[in-house]
Amino acid sequence: MVDLIPVDSQVINKLEKEIEGEIFSHANSRYKSEPRGKYQSTANFIAKPRNTKEISKIIKLANLIGFGVVPYAGGSGLVGGQISLSGHPLVLSLERINKVRSFDSVSGVINVEAGLILAQLKNICKDYGRLFPLTLASEGSCMIGGNLATNAGGVNVLKYGNARDLCFGLEAVLGDGRIYSDLKGLKKDNTGYDIKNLLIGSEGTLGIITAASLKTFSLTRNKAALVSVNSPSDAVELYEYLSSNLDLSLQAFELISRVGIEFLSSTGLMSSFPIAPSNGWLVLVEVGSKHEELLGDSFEVFLSDAMKRNLAKQVIISQNQKQFDYFWELRELIPEANRLIGSISNHDISLPLANLASFIQRASTEISQISDFLRINCFGHIGDGNLHFNVFPPVGKLKCEFECYEEIIREKINDLVVSLDGSISAEHGIGRFKREDMYKYTDPTKISLMKSIKDIFDPNSILNPGSIFLDSEPCN
Repeated sequence: MVDLIPVDSQVINKLEKEIEGEIFSHANSRYKSEPRGKYQSTANFIAKPRNTKEISKIIKLANLIGFGVVPYAGGSGLVGGQISLSGHPLVLSLERINKVRSFDSVSGVINVEAGLILAQLKNICKDYGRLFPLTLASEGSCMIGGNLATNAGGVNVLKYGNARDLCFGLEAVLGDGRIYSDLKGLKKDNTGYDIKNLLIGSEGTLGIITAASLKTFSLTRNKAALVSVNSPSDAVELYEYLSSNLDLSLQAFELISRVGIEFLSSTGLMSSFPIAPSNGWLVLVEVGSKHEELLGDSFEVFLSDAMKRNLAKQVIISQNQKQFDYFWELRELIPEANRLIGSISNHDISLPLANLASFIQRASTEISQISDFLRINCFGHIGDGNLHFNVFPPVGKLKCEFECYEEIIREKINDLVVSLDGSISAEHGIGRFKREDMYKYTDPTKISLMKSIKDIFDPNSILNPGSIFLDSEPCN
């Protein structure tokens, strides 16, 4: 174990003597902040390597010289995994490592480098007549390496799973500089421990993902419906009814609150809405099929029946691509509206479906007991139990005036989540912002095992120091 030294101009001079080409520079504002603007990175220098071998060389030199390295993909993470809060590590950007290495038209497996932007990958797959289904609000800027490092979720987890479920194999640089290469693209490989799935979701603390073998799928024709419901409980019942009876593929099932609609309107992100929330709630449902004739008939029949069962109050089904896109724009702009309003406390949580509606009711009561004036925007991926439960100041007030409530809100919400057999982190990870919460609510044996794994993969703790673990040397 080494004490990590700050990366200054002298360290950069040493690195430049070992690695030719202009890959080191001062870190500008793009790499110094995170999306919610709460914190600024303490890192002063950035590296932009051009290939996996250069990353390996940087990591070996980091071990030799004794400085920390913070991997940086698209920078869209919401738990501070991409920024340092102490010390002066080297930021290592993946942006130059962004090629498509190969595509197998028989298996549909595509091998890509970690710096490829998600939206670009999706368009490339579409050109091949295939679908890469990972769908995130940040897909115009987030990169595949970051998606895998955080095991990203998104709106299509219901059908296709998280990022981990979309990956056959990885290439990565481990904490000692060794290159792990396993890009076979096999559905079945039981040759020992699953190293790939340790690296996925490790948030850059075990290795830097440099390439991946990814699954693609057949393209489908899709329809969406906006449905007003009386309550989250009715939304859960509607999901159970549709998922049990619908012959079509249920691809997404999203909960939207009246507050979310109000935020879209007040921030000017959207000015008109095709349907009003019934008693405060909407559901966005997406289905897909290779057979277009099934989409209209079957979907409409079951939604009509749901209305007869009083599970839905009003339904609008997309009639064309423009309307389909408009429905999804409404949902995907909610995080941006939240950012513009400015939240006091954010919660990315998951719950068993049976406890989801109870959580929303009880959590709302808990918040009202703190203050009647606080606003809640609860939305998310109800089909897989993942909610984003965010608390905001009253209308016309700034979040800084209510930050004194942040700690008690976080504690009450997390306590409730855990009491209902949920998780305090569903799809955003731990990063630097949720370390204390992870230690408080996670089985100590799991923490101990995680530290042991960290010690094996990254013996000098140079990779993303301060992320996930409470100190920069978690293995002591």
